[in-house]
Amino acid sequence: MRVLTCLYHEHNPWIVALAAIMCIVGSLTSVKLFQRTFTETGAQRYQWCFLSAFTAGSAIWATHFIAMLGYQPGTLTVLSALIAVGGTGVGLLVGSSRNRFIAVFTGGGIIGLSIAAMHYVGMFAYRADGIVRWLPEYVIASLILSVGLSSLAIDRLRQSGVSKHIGLPAGLFAAAIVTLHFTGMAAFSVIPLPGLQSGGDSAAFTTLAQAVAVVAFLIIGAGISSHLVDRRTKS
Repeated sequence: MRVLTCLYHEHNPWIVALAAIMCIVGSLTSVKLFQRTFTETGAQRYQWCFLSAFTAGSAIWATHFIAMLGYQPGTLTVLSALIAVGGTGVGLLVGSSRNRFIAVFTGGGIIGLSIAAMHYVGMFAYRADGIVRWLPEYVIASLILSVGLSSLAIDRLRQSGVSKHIGLPAGLFAAAIVTLHFTGMAAFSVIPLPGLQSGGDSAAFTTLAQAVAVVAFLIIGAGISSHLVDRRTKS
């Protein structure tokens, strides 16, 4: 399968592992923060939704670009980060609706499409030393997987409510991010042009990936700290 071949042969395993850790931690934190929207009302509900969206968007963005640095040097675009945060925020807000159908399919669909939009905007900003070729079947598959898994994550999160058992919805959200990225990468191939040399300083890319991870972990840490401080204040 091309997705597995792309992951195994065309990625730095250590950077992919770092991206995976980022994705899992970010998903767990985002789901925990989003649970607060079920117990809050008024302005506080929107505040927790924004905090969850900012954390989730940062995790999505960081996971994508860390993994991209493990593939080849990419372009870090502010637009893609805004898409991740803004789109996820709208999706989470819709996902907290009392109407289950709207929450699951519309909210989950918006989140899944936001993850995809972030990925492909970042990919179109990537300058390759060769002829870029896209495989439409993998692009379509990546969209279906991202939307489907995001919708399932919202559904399971709504069923769990404020339960401490967040492993399944967080895992589904992480799976939506990971499957979108690597299926999307399988859709992307570069045919090298004669006389051009590709590649660069892998040590520099590793350092940059670590820097992106540190920033994203700080954002996620701030989110979970806000949750803990709020709990202590109310207890």
